[in-house]
Amino acid sequence: MWLNEIYHHLDPVAFSLGPLSIRWYGIAYLMGFICAGIVMWKTAKRWQLDLVLDDLISLIIGIAFGVILGGRLGYVLFYGAGYYLAHPLSIFMFSEGGMSFHGGLVGALIGGSLACKFMHLSIRTMADLAVIGAPLGLFFGRCANFINGELWGKPTNLPWGVIFTPGDVARHPSQLYEGLLEGLVLFIVLFALSYRGSSFGRSQVGASTSSSTSSTEKPRSHTIQTNQVVKPYPQGTFLGVFLLLYGVFRFLIEFVRLPDEQLGYLLGTTWLTMGMVLSLPLIGMGIVELVLAHKRQISQIGYL
Repeated sequence: MWLNEIYHHLDPVAFSLGPLSIRWYGIAYLMGFICAGIVMWKTAKRWQLDLVLDDLISLIIGIAFGVILGGRLGYVLFYGAGYYLAHPLSIFMFSEGGMSFHGGLVGALIGGSLACKFMHLSIRTMADLAVIGAPLGLFFGRCANFINGELWGKPTNLPWGVIFTPGDVARHPSQLYEGLLEGLVLFIVLFALSYRGSSFGRSQVGASTSSSTSSTEKPRSHTIQTNQVVKPYPQGTFLGVFLLLYGVFRFLIEFVRLPDEQLGYLLGTTWLTMGMVLSLPLIGMGIVELVLAHKRQISQIGYL
């Protein structure tokens, strides 16, 4: 079990500076926002949106606050099971863990929308840009979950099973499954789509440079050069794909991932988890967003 050997040689603490310990989980969040920002900036330039770098940084800060606050509140509401009603101060104990993707998504949309309103940016275009880079953050976050030994899967006999601490049974490294599908695969799909769209030509007419004025001279020849310009897919396309594929990937992986201990399986079943319940609306919203994007055909823009 080669992956098990790797896991047991990993330390959740990346390094320490005196009494201060820097954990991989915090580094994952930082790297996620940085990489997402770089992807957004490069994509915006390729789409010729004329986005100002300072505005992009402000937008990312707004999204980051939304992700952190929304992720924590989402965990409290969806996975708290009454614990935080009895211990309200624990809501602010981020070091104890407990973040929800679905809550973080709502928080990111709210925080990003407020930032867009303030800077007069197109909310839908910025959402499309953000979800292209977001899977990289999900990938780093799931890798950090693996290092922390949390959110593990059901028992397995597969050669890449991992014996998480505490425990003595090899389990699915469901964190890495999520990192692969919700992270790398989703990023590749969205990033590839960002290079595609509807092509249209821009024609340029040029004339020969001959200076002869002889009456016997043949008429000047003209050349037509056509530059193919790719117009990105309309607003809402990337957000729709992100919601749809994330929901599908997360729903499927929940079959091999253990439910949160405080909740267990829902509705008396032996398979339905809170993650599945929260992912179904994402699939529906993704389909609706794609249909609306196709019907509206609103071009991607930077500023309103």
